[in-house]
Amino acid sequence: MNATNTTHTRNPNAREVFVTGIGLALPGVATYGDLLGPLPGEGGFDAATGLIGRELRHKDRASRLALRAAEFALHDAGLTDADDTFTGSTAVVVSTNLGNADSVCEAIDTIATAGVMGLSPLALPQTSSNVIAGWVAIRYRLRGPNLTVCNGVTSGLDAVAWARNLIIAGRAEAAVVVGVGPAGDVVTKVLGQQSTDAAVAVVLEPADAAASRGARPRAAITGYARARNLAAALDGAGAAEEGPVGLWLADEAEAAGAGASHLLASRLRIDLQSQLGPLSGALGVLQCAAAAAYLEGGATGNVLATAGDPRHDATAALLLTPPPALRPSTQERGTSVTIEELRTLIAGVLEAEPEEVTDDAHFANDLDIDSLLMLEISTRVEIGFGVPVNAVAASGATTLAELHAFLTSQLTPEPTTSPLIRPRPVSDPAVRLFLLHHAGGSHLLYRGWADHFPKDWELCLLEAPGRGTLQALPLIDDCDRLVDYFHAAIAPLLDRPFGFFGHSMGALIAYQLTRRLRHEKGPLPTWLGVSAYGAPRGDAATDSSPHLMADNELRTWLRSGGGSPPQLLDNDDVWSKFAPVFRSDFTLVDTWTPPRSPEPLPVPLTAFTGRHDKLIGEDRLGAWRGLTTDFRGLERYDGGHFYLMDHQQRIAAAIMASMRSAAP
Repeated sequence: MNATNTTHTRNPNAREVFVTGIGLALPGVATYGDLLGPLPGEGGFDAATGLIGRELRHKDRASRLALRAAEFALHDAGLTDADDTFTGSTAVVVSTNLGNADSVCEAIDTIATAGVMGLSPLALPQTSSNVIAGWVAIRYRLRGPNLTVCNGVTSGLDAVAWARNLIIAGRAEAAVVVGVGPAGDVVTKVLGQQSTDAAVAVVLEPADAAASRGARPRAAITGYARARNLAAALDGAGAAEEGPVGLWLADEAEAAGAGASHLLASRLRIDLQSQLGPLSGALGVLQCAAAAAYLEGGATGNVLATAGDPRHDATAALLLTPPPALRPSTQERGTSVTIEELRTLIAGVLEAEPEEVTDDAHFANDLDIDSLLMLEISTRVEIGFGVPVNAVAASGATTLAELHAFLTSQLTPEPTTSPLIRPRPVSDPAVRLFLLHHAGGSHLLYRGWADHFPKDWELCLLEAPGRGTLQALPLIDDCDRLVDYFHAAIAPLLDRPFGFFGHSMGALIAYQLTRRLRHEKGPLPTWLGVSAYGAPRGDAATDSSPHLMADNELRTWLRSGGGSPPQLLDNDDVWSKFAPVFRSDFTLVDTWTPPRSPEPLPVPLTAFTGRHDKLIGEDRLGAWRGLTTDFRGLERYDGGHFYLMDHQQRIAAAIMASMRSAAP
């Protein structure tokens, strides 16, 4: 690639390419999530023990590091051994600038002292410029193009882009990209500073291939450019077109020298080389791994990785975006900018301290912001937060408070009316499991549960109105009305085996949903799980009536049950925002009238409890046996009312076992 060319590889009609596996052979960094900092500084890959083994004999140090990183990446992608790799054409693209420099220097020294006859037949292959890619392809039986990129500081980003292009062009069905920079005397001498062992590998697959084998996409490779300067690279990669950038991975010195702050706003910047030392060919691929960690964690915004500055022959930019399952939707997106972010942005333009930009300071009269400075602020806001061009200027905002209010109105989506959140949508699921939260809670109670279930199970988290994704909707304080609301949402999804699991108030709603389905002669759940909620009693007796308690009494009662963060119960301002949700939900539970003599449900039912739950006694949980024709017992776990927060994997296993045994 010529340094003068800018190649924006974002094409909406092209195959999307995802990162589906990541492997590190990097001392001091145990997982790619550690790259977001702070770095642990210990643990991680141990070269003394990790670079030995029969399969690594007679190979140079860079090849051994690359083989280990590739092994870890293939395993992370669900390709657990050399016999289980891709069956089609798989490219190997290696980024290394000094990978086999030690082998080349050693061969030259040998020729100088002993002539060509002194060269070892086993060592000579290590002098090939493509030896690392060759060894990875041979070891893991990857049949397809393999090439090595030695482009200096941009090498790693270039390698990722080349691999993506091979997939889009149909030259390969998948790719393993390896960035490697070995330690050693030769490398240290060339760099002029202490070298570091560093190898990282990423597996790239097109969307259709990843979906067909149930792979978990971590990030999408969306745009790329290599140009003479940073501004052209950002433009070519589509950094401003694809929405706000949440994380910018860059060399701080390089970015500052190129005037980065004037070109693009980002919420967070990380300089990996300042923390890990010189990474050479491994840098860009390691940036790709850090980007995947950021996006996989559900953080806001895209990720931009850049390398190079005017001192080098080129600058490269790679844009990574969330895969479909992690992309913001109208269910998940809220205000995308805080007033403090705006304050910092404006202060940066003015070269002032943030505290000087007060909420009500007039832009022109108090802060001396003229038309040119306002244009600069508008441009940064539009690029950084995805606001349409000229929208800020047209808003007429004259203070920080007015500008923030305008942006909030622009970036806040219309409220959704669907209570369904599917953290891992499945196109044709074998089973659907509906999860219902507790009083005062939200779907976040079940955050991370999808990771513990088979890939062909679709988890559907039900959210009651007035909180979380449905914050703009009015609360529902009547059990029958909430059942109506949920029933309408799930009715189209009951076309395959399904189950209900509800915790506390959620158990009551799950029970009533099952009764509703039976009454309407609809499909019944394969299994019903009720957690931390006693069997309804016909006399409508209650152990307590939280909805009638005074504020201090209710907060004390909630503390005794656990599950509510101290900052919510101890801070008056925070409590005032959440108190209506608690009171509405407790009104629903306390005022519901149980049926006097309900007919047992023809559905297998399992009860769950924490051994130290102070709110619900085991006798009440055991009484569920009278409300089903098939009581599967009481599952006990260490903990109190919110025991399930500490036992996700065990509870998931119990649910799977119960549903499978209950299946007809």
